Amino acid sequence: MFNLISDHNGPALPAGDLNISTTNILYKEMTRIFEELDLNAEDTNYMTNSTFTFQSTGNNSRSWIDHCFATKGIMKNISLPYCVSASDHLPMLI
Repeated sequence: MFNLISDHNGPALPAGDLNISTTNILYKEMTRIFEELDLNAEDTNYMTNSTFTFQSTGNNSRSWIDHCFATKGIMKNISLPYCVSASDHLPMLI
């Protein structure tokens, strides 16, 4: 992915179900790599610590494991429609 983004001429917006929390060491490493490509961790810029993107139906636990990175300056907002229940993951409205 690093090569794909670094070879790309224009804005980039890698996002999706990464299955890692913002406190995970892999998330921190991925953030560092994306920062080298001038990409911001936009989900952390627009959402609060109480945000969750996944809710387990088994034990009703919640976690923030879906993320959005973007070329600096292109994001205007990110929101989560908590009323949607089509999946165990909430869609990110970017």
